[in-house]
Amino acid sequence: MTPFVAEFLGTAFIIIIGNGVVANVVLPKTKGNNGGLISIVLGWMIAVFVGVYMTADSSGAHLNPAVTFALAAAGKFDWSMVPMYILAQMLGAMLGAFIVWMIYKDHINEAGSAADQLAIFSTGPSIRRLPQNFITETLATLVFILGILFIKPAENNLGALSALPVALLVGGIGFGLGVDRALLAAIAEKTLPESDFTSDLFIIPLGDAAMEYALRIAQDLRGSKFSVELAFGERSLKGSMKAADKSGAQFVVVIGDSEIEQGEVALKRMSDGVVTSVKIDELQKELSERSSQ
Repeated sequence: MTPFVAEFLGTAFIIIIGNGVVANVVLPKTKGNNGGLISIVLGWMIAVFVGVYMTADSSGAHLNPAVTFALAAAGKFDWSMVPMYILAQMLGAMLGAFIVWMIYKDHINEAGSAADQLAIFSTGPSIRRLPQNFITETLATLVFILGILFIKPAENNLGALSALPVALLVGGIGFGLGVDRALLAAIAEKTLPESDFTSDLFIIPLGDAAMEYALRIAQDLRGSKFSVELAFGERSLKGSMKAADKSGAQFVVVIGDSEIEQGEVALKRMSDGVVTSVKIDELQKELSERSSQ
C-alpha cells in the first residue's frame, strides 16, 4: 500500500467510525441516541486505533494535516511529502464523511436541530467564547503532541497493539479535557517511516522506479509475515541509513537502477555490519535463514 493510499484509507476509516459514533449518539431514532460523552470518546479511541494500525507500516499513520505539518516543521518529516499527505487526508476525510451521511441520511432528515446535524461533522464549544475556546484547543493539542512524543517503542513488534498507546491518549484527552471528538490520529517521531516497530527489513529506494519496485517487494514480504519499512521522501543515502538505524531494523537493502537491472541486492545485517549479495527473488529465504542465526 502506497503512502497516499494508506493516508487516504486510514483517514476515511477514522472519520467513518468517529463521526459515525457521534451520529449514533446525537441523532434521533438511533440505537445509541443520548449515549453521552463516554460513547463518543470510546468510539474515537477505536477509530484512532484502527486508523493507526492500518497505516503505520505504509505511511507512518499521520492521518491529520496538523500532524503532518507539525512533524515537518520539527524536521521529522520531509516537506516535499507534505502536500501529498494532506491531499490524501482531505480526500479520505471527505469520503468518510460522505459514507457517514449515506448511512445516517434518514436520521439526519429526522433531526429537528441544525446543531445536531452539524455536530456529526464539526466540533463546537458548549460555551461560545472564542478566546477561551482557542486556548482550550491549543492546550489540548499541546497535551496530545507531548504525550505522543514520550511514547516509547516496544522492544518487540506488537503488531496492531502498537497503536494502543495513541488510542488511549486520545481517550484521556477526550475524558479529561472535554475534547469529545479529537481528530488527532498521529504518530510520533519514532512512528514515522522511522517506525516504532522493530522491523525485519528496511528498504532504501533510490528514485521513483526503485520506489515502485521496493513497494512490490515490501508487499510480498509482508504477505509472508515479515515486517518491512521503506525510506520515504527525498533523503540522502546517509540520511536514509540513519533512519534505518533508528528504526531498529535487523537488515537493510538499497535498491537503485543497477540493483533492479541485475536482480540482486546487498543485504546488510545492522547488528554486525555483515553484507551479503542476495538475488531479489531469494530475499525472503535469505531473511529467514539469517534472522535465525
